[in-house]
Parts: sequence; C-alpha cells; structure tokens
Amino acid sequence: METQVFLAALLALLCSEANGEFRLFNVYQNEMVLQMEPKSAVLAGFSDFGARVSVTYEGNSIETPVDVDGTWKIVLPPHAQGGPVDFNLSQNGNETVSLLAWFGDVWFCSGQSNMEMPVREVFNATEEIEKALGYQNLRLLQIKNNYSLNSELVEVDGFSIPWSAPTSELAASFSALCLFFGERISNHFGNTRPIGLIDSSWSGTRIEAWSSPRVMEYCGTPANDGEFENSESALWNGMVAPLTKTAIRGAIWYQGSTNVEWNSAYYSCHIQTLVKDWRDTFQQGNVPADENAVAFPFGVFQNGPTEQGDDFRWGYLRVHQTADQGVLPNVLIPEAFVGNTYDLTDHDSPTGDIHFRDKQTATTRLANAAKNVIYGQTNFRKYGPVPKSAEFVSPGALAVNYDVDIRIAGLDGFHFQRGNGSWSGASFQQENSTAVVVQVDLDATLLTYAFRSSVCEYKQCAIYSADEQDLPAQPWLFVLPAFYDN
Repeated sequence: METQVFLAALLALLCSEANGEFRLFNVYQNEMVLQMEPKSAVLAGFSDFGARVSVTYEGNSIETPVDVDGTWKIVLPPHAQGGPVDFNLSQNGNETVSLLAWFGDVWFCSGQSNMEMPVREVFNATEEIEKALGYQNLRLLQIKNNYSLNSELVEVDGFSIPWSAPTSELAASFSALCLFFGERISNHFGNTRPIGLIDSSWSGTRIEAWSSPRVMEYCGTPANDGEFENSESALWNGMVAPLTKTAIRGAIWYQGSTNVEWNSAYYSCHIQTLVKDWRDTFQQGNVPADENAVAFPFGVFQNGPTEQGDDFRWGYLRVHQTADQGVLPNVLIPEAFVGNTYDLTDHDSPTGDIHFRDKQTATTRLANAAKNVIYGQTNFRKYGPVPKSAEFVSPGALAVNYDVDIRIAGLDGFHFQRGNGSWSGASFQQENSTAVVVQVDLDATLLTYAFRSSVCEYKQCAIYSADEQDLPAQPWLFVLPAFYDN
C-alpha cells in the first residue's frame, strides 16, 4: 500500500501541468458564456493531487478531488439562461479564485480563411462594427493560432481576443462569419440570451488537421504530406481538443478550399466523421436541446467562388461537403444545416476572389437554415431548390424538375462533361414554375450544377427559389444514361 501511495504521488509530480498552482484552465475567464440548460457546463483547472476543490455560487456548493494528473473538473447542474453568476472556487477551503460568467448558448466557429476573415474586411465594415455594439449580450473569444503535432493540449496556447463583450476594436478583428451568425441567432431570442462565440480558425488549413486521429483511422485516410499546422490532427490537438471540456450549443464550419487539391475523394467521410467525433467529444455533445431536440447542430458553408476559370473539382468538393447527399441535413449528418456561398462572386476583393466580402448574405442563409433545423421555424427553408428528377424528353434535351418553384436569374450554372473528359456550358429554358429543359451534347455523360470554380457573377446564377428567401439551387450532378437506353 505504501508503495502504491508513493507511486501515485510520484506520478502526480511528473504529470501535473499546474506545478502546484491552483487555478482554472485558461479558457475560463471573466465575462465568458457557459452553456445553458439542458446541457451541463463544466469548470475545470489545475491543483495539487490529493487536494479538494470546491465551488460556491448562488447558494450552491460542489466539491471534487484533484486527479492524479493534477487536474480537476466540476460538472455544474443545468442552469437557465442569465447572469452574471459569481463563482468562487477554493482549494481545501482557501486560495479562492473568482469567476464571473453568464449562462446562454455557446457556438464554436472553425475552418480556414473565410471563417478567419475579420469584420474590417467585409462589405459595409464601418456599419457592421457599429451594429455589433448593439449586441452586448454577445461574448467573443478568439483562439490564438497554435498547433500540436504529437499530443492533445490540455489548454490552448493563448487568445487573440479573451472573453469580451463587443467593442469597436474587437468587433473589427473578429471573424465576420462567426459574429454575424451570432447576431442573427441572437435576433431569434430578441437579443436577450447570452451567446458566446468562439473563433478557432486558421487560413489555408485542411480538414485532416482539424480532425482527431479517430477520424483519420475510420476513413482510412492516406498519409498526409502536410507540415506544421496542416499535419494530421495538428489543429485538433492545439485548437479544438483543449476546448472540448466545455459544453457548446453547436458549431459552424467554413472549410474545404484547401481540400479541393488534397484528399477530395475522402472529404465525404471526413466531414461526417468529424461531426460525429466532435459531437461525441465535446462536453455533453449528445444532449438534445431546444424545440427540435437537436443535440449538436453543425452549420456548413458550402465552398464559395474562387478565381475565374473552369476548374470543376470545386463542384465535387461542394457535393462532398454534404456527405455526397446533396443537401443538409441528411441521414448521414442528421443535425447539420447548410448555407450556400458560390454565387457571392467578388472579383474586386482585395484579398482575392476566394475571399468574398458579402459575409452578411452567407450568414443570413446559414442562420435561417439553423432556425428551421434547431428551432422549428419552417417559414425558413433549409436549403435552395433541389432536383426531384432529371429525364430526357428528346435526344440531347433533359428536363430537370425541382422540389420548389424556381426563379431564373442568369444563364450560368449548368455544365456537362463528355466521355473524353471535356466540359461545356449547357443552355436551358424554363419549362414551367418548377422545371427547366437543359440542352446537352449527345455524347454527354454527366450533367452538373454549380460545379465550376467561379459559377456566375454576383447573385446571377441560373436557379434560385422563387420566394422571399431567394436561395441559390443546391450543387448537384446527374450521371446521364444513353437516351435510347431509357
């Protein structure tokens, strides 16, 4: 027994990250938002092995022992929205640490450069910065870029913006997609619910870097040639895993551009497995909430426009982003929702076509889909028009029937591929309120929509929903049988 006690003490000394310091993990800061009911939020930190840590708040007291690795965790009972709540933590009855926090919804925003793009670089930036000051129920947290090659970090490396209410300076530097999404979700609650927004993004990064080794193993992912931040699981280790101790309401994701040229065929498996892995790993990610009992809503921005040209690999990636089902949610990612961006073409963007500045339209589309999926607001559509059927009506003429009434805005969007691999644009005419007839060559083997890297000029693609939301049609592909085989 004495030997076991000695070994435990030695292990604690070797493993403790705290070096005897009693403190919270660095993500727990004043002004933070903790996830509200029905999920249980967590407080966690470092202390000495063998000590006992207690927290008191609102007349409640909870105590826990410190683990052998020098860490501790207190799971709080589900708490209604509101605050601020004053937490007082102590070790063995002394060394008090205080925390002032709110209870509400926490959203995790991740991906590459379009998620990272700050408010100061978007359309009407001055106006948007001023508008952000009116959302004092929001709290912003921006994770400092950091990667870890070999192990999951216990804490993130630091913060570019610590937990803070919006100010002009902070709003200007924060992720536009994350902030605008938070504002639109806040509007649903009349701006009364505290909402925490965590921006954990890094330009030019692959989905493999944001995925745990579990995802890589499940998908049988080929060896990665990425380095530094693009190494397999490097950003999962450094910028996601340390935050999974906290409970969140859900996540939004803008990533995929870097995978157009890397492991594109694996993206369908990667995205659906990443969502499940995050859901299983974040604190109480599987606990249902809100009107539709959605436990871990996951919003996907489908890849937007890029430099002009006929690179059709972008379309395949857009479809892979839906786990090859064409729409979100679907049976493979049942709690996901989608926002299209491919028609927000911006050739004059100072940082390149790929960084379109109309982030407002993109987030309105995503937030409206979220309101349908999460809160049951069926007046908002989940996605744009989707073909119900496509069939030849004569040689070279294909009738495409959509699930809703459509509006024709432009000529660009349909392309077909021939047996020799070459591509051409396809002309079309509207047949009725829900259908178009598309002309293809007799040797066409594939008909696609929204597959080209730059599909159309700004909001001038072919097909939109004929309603107030005016949503662009979903990207899709249809393998063409020979006409005479029908």
